Amino acid sequence: FALFGALGGILARHPDEAAARRLFLELGVAAGPERDAVIEAAGRARLPSVVSLLARAATSPDIDDRRSVASVLAAHAGSTEALTVLRKLASDHDASVRAEATFALGAVGDPSLYASLASMARAGDLEVATNAAAAIARIARRAPPGAGAPASAPGDVVCPMLSDGRPTVRANALSAMAALGRRCGDGAAERRLLVEDPSELVRGAAARAIAGGASPEDRAARDRCASGDRSAARSATAQGGE
Repeated sequence: FALFGALGGILARHPDEAAARRLFLELGVAAGPERDAVIEAAGRARLPSVVSLLARAATSPDIDDRRSVASVLAAHAGSTEALTVLRKLASDHDASVRAEATFALGAVGDPSLYASLASMARAGDLEVATNAAAAIARIARRAPPGAGAPASAPGDVVCPMLSDGRPTVRANALSAMAALGRRCGDGAAERRLLVEDPSELVRGAAARAIAGGASPEDRAARDRCASGDRSAARSATAQGGE
């Protein structure tokens, strides 16, 4: 495994088609965790031919193969084929493969995926839903404001997640809103989560989401958080300290 790790590091810095193809040949004799190591090492070479080989491995009946492919495709931002493969894997019958692919979409996708990721968040199990909301946040951090998505995207797509019953989904949705620099309506939903949500994770994300708000309501919510939140870190965030 150390050897595969070293080879992967070399290929990441010095992509080489012949070396990557030679590594993929090892899948013919590798078994178990070795297969994951082969896919990860070879897949780190950022080459179109490697993405095509990963696409072939994504059709493997082995769940671990497909999950490993989804993970390593996150390194191939800008590849249309990588995006296509990940979208297919995001519909895989195995939840762990779907979760890995959904998270990776945050690395290779663009704002045109907001709606489909939101759909995954609504319909998916906990890990898929959490990763879908996180993917929206990751895309939002990279993309110029409004790029590739309708202006209504934050309200129509992300804001409904703030009432999701799962704390990790709410927290990642708030992170997405902070990254987008947008608010849900008048911001009441974010303020409510800041002062009332039982999850410390959600309250912290809400603090970051309204950190730049200048309205009297935002300031009052931050003051209440700073004086009453049990977590000093969250209080500091609420005051704009992070």
